[in-house]
Amino acid sequence: VVAGATFKTAQMPKAKMIQVNASASSFHRANLIEAEFTSANLVHAEFTGADLTKASFVKADAQGADFSRASLLETDFQGADVRCSIFAGANLGGANFFGALLYETDLAFARG
Repeated sequence: VVAGATFKTAQMPKAKMIQVNASASSFHRANLIEAEFTSANLVHAEFTGADLTKASFVKADAQGADFSRASLLETDFQGADVRCSIFAGANLGGANFFGALLYETDLAFARG
């Protein structure tokens, strides 16, 4: 359990955080390229400015998470719950949201 932890600017490429409880944790500007958050609890987590290229959030619960200005190139959100999350200014090129819950999600100025 790492709920509420701070990983700001951490170098964590290919991190395995499968089924972890990282709710309300901060990953601000972290390097999380190819990280796995499959089935993780990421409610209200902060990923602002993080590099999440090719990361996996399959079936993750990321309600209310903040992905503002994050690099989400080819990131997999298949079946994830991202209701009320913020993707403002994020790069979503090639991201997969198949089956994801996107209600009330902020995609302002997102690109890709």
